[in-house]
Amino acid sequence: MNINSGFFLEVIKDRRFMDTEFSVFFRFISMIKLNNYDYLLQKELAEELNLAHQKISKLVIKLVQLGLIIKTSIQKYYLKYTFAWCGNSKILC
Repeated sequence: MNINSGFFLEVIKDRRFMDTEFSVFFRFISMIKLNNYDYLLQKELAEELNLAHQKISKLVIKLVQLGLIIKTSIQKYYLKYTFAWCGNSKILC
C-alpha cells in the first residue's frame, strides 16, 4: 500500500479534526483492498464504531469536504486514491 505521508501530516495537523473523525478516517484506511475498490456504508460505520447514524453522517460529510474520502452516487464511500492506494499503479495513469 502506498500512503501519501505529506498529505497525512497535513491531516494530523488540521485542528478541525476530532477523535471521532480520526476513528472514521482510520476505519477507511483499514478497509483498503486491491485497487481501493472496497467501500463502506454509513450504517456499517455507525454499527462498527458504536456511534449514532446522524453523527457518522456529519463526520463523513466533513471527510468528503476535506477531500479525504469520495462519495459514490448511492451513499457508498471509499478512501480517495491520492491519499492512499493499494493495487496496480497503472490503473491511476
